[in-house]
Amino acid sequence: MKLSKLAIGLCLSFFVSHSMAQVEDTTTTSTSTSAPTDDVDKRTTTTSTETPEGVTTTQTTDDYDRKEEGPGLGGFFIEPGIRYDNLSGELDLPAPFGVSDVEAEGVGANLRVGFHLLDVMFLAAEGNYSQMHIKNDGGDRYSADGSAHSYGPTLGFQTPWAGIRVWGTYIVNGEFDPTSHNGINLKFKDLNGYKVGLGARFKSFGASVEYQDATYNDVDVQDAGLVAGADDLDLKHTGWIGQISFPISL
Repeated sequence: MKLSKLAIGLCLSFFVSHSMAQVEDTTTTSTSTSAPTDDVDKRTTTTSTETPEGVTTTQTTDDYDRKEEGPGLGGFFIEPGIRYDNLSGELDLPAPFGVSDVEAEGVGANLRVGFHLLDVMFLAAEGNYSQMHIKNDGGDRYSADGSAHSYGPTLGFQTPWAGIRVWGTYIVNGEFDPTSHNGINLKFKDLNGYKVGLGARFKSFGASVEYQDATYNDVDVQDAGLVAGADDLDLKHTGWIGQISFPISL
């Protein structure tokens, strides 16, 4: 009799355990990734839960992974570029030459190296080099080719990643050394002035235009007959500079 009760108890225990296992909640999880957009990848997670009563509930969660991080607090950048200069001004020479209107144009390269804050404000040292051609308005008295360079600090503002950029540059110094023509050999030195720029930028590509107002405070007349070696000469010029540049954050 005791053995019969023990056998019945074991059977009941097995039956109850098996029944409880059959009615436990059942949970399944699936994950899918949707097509990425320009800025983010979207990942969708779906969780389904079945209750003992046979009722199924579903919960969907969306996660977003950015493809690019923000600009951060700040960092260094370099910005090489190519440029086209178109300048004009007045060259003040002593008698018998007097004041002559001149034009200068050419192509060259420039480089900025500096620091940006939140990709919104930037401060840089800028250097420029150009191959220029200078001539007087008539082109009959003076026409020569030469190399020019200048440098100075730049402070600017921009919208992050893409958009409008504005800046100003103070020209600390520069020189322009044309070749000799018609017995006139001039070297323009001690360049001072400013540039203001406006442009557009898309990530690592920029296009802009600058207005320059500057003066070569010293013109070394190396060969010009009786006035060779004359002092207190200058060349004042203004004009426009077109640029294509490639800003790269480091």
